[in-house]
Amino acid sequence: MLAAREARARRSICGRARGHSGGHCRRDRAAGSLGSHAIFWWQLTWAAVIAITCWPIYLRFERLVGHRSRSLAPLLFTLVTGLVLLVPIIVTVHQLAQGSEAFVRALNRLRESGIAVPAWLAQLPVAG
Repeated sequence: MLAAREARARRSICGRARGHSGGHCRRDRAAGSLGSHAIFWWQLTWAAVIAITCWPIYLRFERLVGHRSRSLAPLLFTLVTGLVLLVPIIVTVHQLAQGSEAFVRALNRLRESGIAVPAWLAQLPVAG
């Protein structure tokens, strides 16, 4: 038990033995942290772009709704913005799914019957 404690005590926070000539632990962790959150930064950037571009529209929408409730205008605007952004994506995915069924049927038909040989292929000179 004492030997295990001493072995742990000889290790640094990163799990490397003291005296190891590798990089600094905190620096390594910080670089890994930034790399693993790269997707998050893209989402945050897009959220900021959408928020900045929608702000003047939101101000007009807030005047239109009035000051009946503090949460009514933000709630309705969030729902409308979500629909405006999501409906085209949903329609596109639906259209791709419908088109993919026809594409798979056409590929199956070609696999069963084969592809017709073009007429110009017979006119090519054969080497040999």
